[in-house]
Amino acid sequence: KKHPWIKKGTKEKLNKSEHMKYLLLSLLVYQPPLRTSFYNSVKFIFNKDENNNKDNYLLIENDKIYFIVNSDKVSVHASKENVIEIINVHLKNIILYSYDKYNRKYVLINKWNKNISQNTILIWLKEFTNSDINVNMMRSSYINNEYSGKLNYNEKNKLAEQMRHSINTAMKDYVKNDV
Repeated sequence: KKHPWIKKGTKEKLNKSEHMKYLLLSLLVYQPPLRTSFYNSVKFIFNKDENNNKDNYLLIENDKIYFIVNSDKVSVHASKENVIEIINVHLKNIILYSYDKYNRKYVLINKWNKNISQNTILIWLKEFTNSDINVNMMRSSYINNEYSGKLNYNEKNKLAEQMRHSINTAMKDYVKNDV
């Protein structure tokens, strides 16, 4: 089955539901993926002073876009960076287009304009992959793809920081070695 939200240049033709699925996939593919709990709770803000240090945000400020992660399973570790810049220009354009088209509080919403559940994320992933893939598998795929390019220690550490875990966690839980 072909999915219209994957074809290049079709984002303008998508209905709201398809657009949200396209946005989720884009967030998981064009940027080092975070945990599921981030994506179903993340809200838009446009000034860093709006950060209440409790909720998760996508900050659009001037020509920069950031994830601000205030609440996830590693938030208790003070050493974890909680502001992550989105560098990928294509993803930034998708985010800006998305907000302009569907002005809203939450980044990913359902048909009732409410934030989606973690279960909805799994359903959407299953729909566009025809498999039982989940966000942890997407995280693993991202890491394995990046590591296949033979990153050095500093580059692996930077990727681990962006994904809010350690290199040891990446090696133990995400990297799949072909034996």
